[in-house]
Amino acid sequence: MNNKTLPLVACLSLSAFLFSVPVGAANPSVDEALALLKHMQPDRCALQKVRGKILIAHQSHDQSAMDALAPQMDAITARLKPSEEKLRELTTVIKQNPQDQTVYAAAQVEASSCH
Repeated sequence: MNNKTLPLVACLSLSAFLFSVPVGAANPSVDEALALLKHMQPDRCALQKVRGKILIAHQSHDQSAMDALAPQMDAITARLKPSEEKLRELTTVIKQNPQDQTVYAAAQVEASSCH
């Protein structure tokens, strides 16, 4: 394999893995965690965007921009906190079953992409 086909093979392998994961989770904790991930995705993406802007402002030594963005980041973080705490509790239960872990891990990969 050359360097150009390696990413394609990796992508196809990941796709095959994700499509082999059962769609419906038997464990109610997994279902709840998947719903939480879906619910949290817009705020997580917004937080990622604000953090990026803060990083750019920091690199540019733009204190006024950082000061303006900090409350936005704090508000998003506050909205996410209850869901993140519940997700931590659910993750403890999910880790007890390998199949549940597989379903949850695939959902995390999907939920981590911001468009």
